Amino acid sequence: MKDLNLRVVDSDGAPVELAEGHRIEIIRHDPKEIKLSPQMYSIAADRKMTLTSLLEEADPSERNAKGEIIGLDAFERQLQRFGIITRTLPGTGVFASVGERFFQSNTPESSILFPEFINRIARMAIFEPDTVDELIGNTRPITGSVYESVRISWEEDKVLKRRVAEGTAFPEASITWADEADRVFKYGVSINTTYEFIRRCPLDLLATIIMIVVKQNRLREADDAIKVLRADMDAAYQTNANAAGGEDPSSSAAATPRNLTFRGFLRWSMRFFPYSLTTLVANTETLLTLVTLAKPNLDPFQVLSAMQQGPDGPGFTLVQGFWNNYRLVYNSSIPENKILGINKNYAMERIVEIGADLVETEKIISRQFNKMVISESHGYSKIMPNCIRELTLN
Repeated sequence: MKDLNLRVVDSDGAPVELAEGHRIEIIRHDPKEIKLSPQMYSIAADRKMTLTSLLEEADPSERNAKGEIIGLDAFERQLQRFGIITRTLPGTGVFASVGERFFQSNTPESSILFPEFINRIARMAIFEPDTVDELIGNTRPITGSVYESVRISWEEDKVLKRRVAEGTAFPEASITWADEADRVFKYGVSINTTYEFIRRCPLDLLATIIMIVVKQNRLREADDAIKVLRADMDAAYQTNANAAGGEDPSSSAAATPRNLTFRGFLRWSMRFFPYSLTTLVANTETLLTLVTLAKPNLDPFQVLSAMQQGPDGPGFTLVQGFWNNYRLVYNSSIPENKILGINKNYAMERIVEIGADLVETEKIISRQFNKMVISESHGYSKIMPNCIRELTLN
């Protein structure tokens, strides 16, 4: 391994200085020499890591300049050690092993790998792009089930002042932890199956089944994330549209039919300044109302584009990014006639508990199971409330 940068830390992650005359030697174990045992899962859990990460310590993978693994990782080298093939390659005549390959009597250690094989599939499904990812700007790992939420707030009219008069205070932004600690919650699914099914199932088919089940289970995570976004929303960030052609919460014209004008939508999106609206969430009927907005006969954007192309006319460029190509998210949990708008980058973060159990390893290793419980632990937290706004159609 070339250009390897190392630092020595203690169990708490604090730097450690080596005494003079001491040195560190990196010993890479041969994959075949690594002794696998069920206790490795307990060790990995205590250290808030996965079995794959634990194996990487004993058998580090070669990495490129970007830190990406070249070739197989440590876990895949263990699969190779026991001749376990996870993918079918028809063109080469190579076919995936069946689940029984993990439980051969002549290689009892190979059964230790099966729970992590399930874990890795589940992690791929969990972290594949999904609806909830359209609402998340940041993911923060924690090592326990309790965490503190970030709160960023200020008096908007003070922050927008252009200059500070002599002797007066600068505008202040408050960045604090929330008064109350939040908790992550388990999201999971129990897959009813037996060792008899597993032993005859090709591993690539098993991987597909697990990914389908986990991804289906993720649908409710988006509902929970949206609940957090809409919870305790300040009245200043809730706006009513009206049929009179404007966006005016106090207008007496706010009445049926429930609709939205193009001008009203543009005015509402400008309320996100100095940020910009990036994502819109609504249910079926409200989304249809949104995408079928009646635009003016003369689209102002087409006019601007035509003027820019003309030989003599002036060109126009809008400096502030008020209007973008918005990403639309369908979600049935949003009430009728409500449009939730956010700036994805700053609205909310996801909290992930590192080391949360994904499967019941002991039962699976011993083949004494009739179901597999796959779960993860995480929560959601707002970051900047003024990047979350809701528009109610009249």
